[in-house]
Order: sequence, then C-alpha cells, then structure tokens
Amino acid sequence: MTQKITTFNRKIIIISFFLLLFNYLLFSVIIERSPFDLFPQKPLLGKKEEITLYLPSLNGKTFFEEKRLMKIPKQNKAWLKVLLEEVIKGSAFENTSQTVPVNLFLKKIWIHKEGEKNIAVLDFDPFELNQNVDLIKNSGKNFKLALTKTIKKNLPEINDVYLLESGQSSANLWDL
Repeated sequence: MTQKITTFNRKIIIISFFLLLFNYLLFSVIIERSPFDLFPQKPLLGKKEEITLYLPSLNGKTFFEEKRLMKIPKQNKAWLKVLLEEVIKGSAFENTSQTVPVNLFLKKIWIHKEGEKNIAVLDFDPFELNQNVDLIKNSGKNFKLALTKTIKKNLPEINDVYLLESGQSSANLWDL
C-alpha cells in the first residue's frame, strides 16, 4: 500500500513539474523572449555623448560653440526639442539669459521631407518680451542662426530649419 502511494506521489510531482515547465516555455514564446532570460537586462546608466551647441553671444552679432555631455533621445523630434531647450537655456559657464529675452513655448515640431532635403519646422505659441530684460539688438536673428547651426551639427540629416510663430513664418522673432 505504501509502495502505491509513494509511486503515485512521484508521478504527481513529475507531472506537476513538466506542466509548470511547459507553462513557462509557452509564456516565454508568447512574450517573445528566450526561456533563459530569467532576469531583465540592466539599463544603461550614464551613457552620454558629447554634443556641440552654438549659443548666441551677448553682442548680438556672433555665437559661440559649447560642448556638453548629454543623453541623446532616439526620436529626432524629441532630440530637436532637447536641442532647442539647451540653446534657450544658454551657456553653462556664462550668463547669457539676455540673448533669449522671451519665454518660448513650443507647440509642434515637424520634420518635412522636400525632395532630397529634410526640413525641421518648429512652431511656437505667441510670446511676449520679458519686462525686466534689456533687449539686445539682433538677438532674435542671432538666436535663429545659432539654433539652425546647432540642429544641423547634431542632426546631419536636417538640411534647413524654419521657425514659425502660430503657424506663420516670422522673419524677426523679437528684434526691434
């Protein structure tokens, strides 16, 4: 009698083991992962690349180059947004906040393909000048040039950059 119970228990354990193994293998097939991937991969922390930013200078005529280590997003639109924010923020070493005397709110980004050219279009909400900042002559034009050069340098597939204000081309962003 005890022999039959022991044999029965062994069969139940072996059947249960194979059912659980089969269940695990099916689950691995469904989620399209190897059955040997028991633990998720470690995320890559701190993978930053050196980028080049061109920032408008305080004289309103030139811009200067600054290198930074940054995480680069995979999508071009997200990368464009990050580059725009960095150029607006200004230099990490000098106070260049006067070069962009407005609060820019980005509405939409398009990457438009026109023949062989890729054109990045950035559309902003209407903006007002900050009251407590002195306006630098030609700073809007200089900002446009610095942003265009920054985007072309870090996204070589972009050939041209258009800046719009509420969907309309704005020749002078905030220049007098």
